[in-house]
Amino acid sequence: MFFFFSAYMIRVVCSNCGAIYVVASAKLPNVGQAITCANCDHSWPYSPAPQNTPEVSQVKKRKGPPGRVHGQGSSLRSILLQVIIMVPLLFFFSSSFQNSIPYKFRKIYRWAELYDTSHIRLLQSHVKVIHTNSDGTMTLKVSCTLENETTEERFVPGLHFVFYDKNKERVFAKKLEVAKYELIVGQQKRRFEQTISGVPPTAEALKIRAGNAFEILFH
Repeated sequence: MFFFFSAYMIRVVCSNCGAIYVVASAKLPNVGQAITCANCDHSWPYSPAPQNTPEVSQVKKRKGPPGRVHGQGSSLRSILLQVIIMVPLLFFFSSSFQNSIPYKFRKIYRWAELYDTSHIRLLQSHVKVIHTNSDGTMTLKVSCTLENETTEERFVPGLHFVFYDKNKERVFAKKLEVAKYELIVGQQKRRFEQTISGVPPTAEALKIRAGNAFEILFH
């Protein structure tokens, strides 16, 4: 036959140095019995203090399943609210909606960097060093060709130029707006040339990104 004895733990604090001891309730001294701190050798008569409450009592105060159910309900309401907000926003920012409104109002999307750039492709690019400046930096002429693969017109996207050194470390970046509010007709191409100054001499590779500010940021 096996007997199981359960005992909770009591926290005892030395009144002199503040050392903390956790003692099983079954091993507690009698009230008034002298106890000695193993840290500072201070002795004092034991008496239950308000802070010497069982740790299990603290556990009992914690909320159980009802609190979790409440949290799940709040989480569900939050998700539903996000869905209700996101559905009209997705429609508002969709390419079909943007194409259905007049150009003069559609320019707001371009100004706010929320315009649609889907199916705009960078076909080719070419870089030429025009001259080297007195501070050692270079001035470059960059030409690139963009193609609109859809049948709908699209705004000319912003171009973000990122230069890397031989170790593939980023050394210089520049964003340019070429013909910001102009359009690329569906199934057509447009070629652009831009001059970029201040490129460090360590730059050996160039990456061009075409898109709105959010696409370039999270590319």
